[in-house]
Amino acid sequence: MNLRANTLHNDILPRIRKVAGEEKLPIIDLEQPLRSEPGHFPDKIHPDPEGAAMIARIIYGEVMRDTQPAPKSFDPAVNTALLPVPVLERTSYNWWIRHAETLDAGPRIQPAIVLLGDSITHCWDGEPRAQIVHGPLAWKNTFGTRPVLNLGFGSDRTQNLLWRIDHSELDGLRPKLVILNIGTNNLGSSKNARANTPQEIAEAIRSIRERVRQKCPQAHLLVMGVFPRGAKPDDPFRAPITALNTLLAASLAGLPDTTFLDIGSRFLAPDGSLPRDMMPDGIHPSEAGYGIWGRALVESGRIQ
Repeated sequence: MNLRANTLHNDILPRIRKVAGEEKLPIIDLEQPLRSEPGHFPDKIHPDPEGAAMIARIIYGEVMRDTQPAPKSFDPAVNTALLPVPVLERTSYNWWIRHAETLDAGPRIQPAIVLLGDSITHCWDGEPRAQIVHGPLAWKNTFGTRPVLNLGFGSDRTQNLLWRIDHSELDGLRPKLVILNIGTNNLGSSKNARANTPQEIAEAIRSIRERVRQKCPQAHLLVMGVFPRGAKPDDPFRAPITALNTLLAASLAGLPDTTFLDIGSRFLAPDGSLPRDMMPDGIHPSEAGYGIWGRALVESGRIQ
């Protein structure tokens, strides 16, 4: 069978969308995300094994996103930063697909270095690759050709990362170095989660450390201080970030195979402001900002 691309785009797909709209049925779009993977469809119709795996991951992610009720993380009586839950908010990407992609990428890459974190890590570069990356040059300058796994997930809090570790993202991996950068999202409230105190977040990060040590006992853990937020020194996030980093420096000091690295001051101007060319939105680094992070990692002597 020879299915022409213009027939697919101009005839078949519009009819499918029309029927779905009339019947109020959801659509799982396989065409758009697989459009850039022609090599996995040798006869231009049927997938090879990796193509079939891509289809399975997409369907899994779409079904999970549309059927799993959003968890709540509000309870004031407990430290919610410690209670593992999957994605709390609907994100601009499919969190569940990325989780499936990481489970595939880890054994395939067999990384020497693993990065754990939120959108700050997610949008740097590396595999599984984000839809938009902001620091590809800094990534290359930092890691070169080393096998690196990026387990950053946009919107994640400590409780989401704990869930992901509990659900196999580090299983079977033997990295020499794990870099952790998490906690900034916990400082704010959202539709399904309350804000956490610096003390609660520090306790959760120590719990993450324990899980990483259990899963990857051969690895050294490099814990990043939470990066500064907000353009001005008096931004409401600055004080709790300082308090959190102070707690982490004290509680992680002297622990085996663990280094705490706070580079927040490197992003700031002399007056304490956060330049737009470092973090255009006041949270996420630019290429220049990622360059600062990357150089600090190299200077730490932990990237071999």
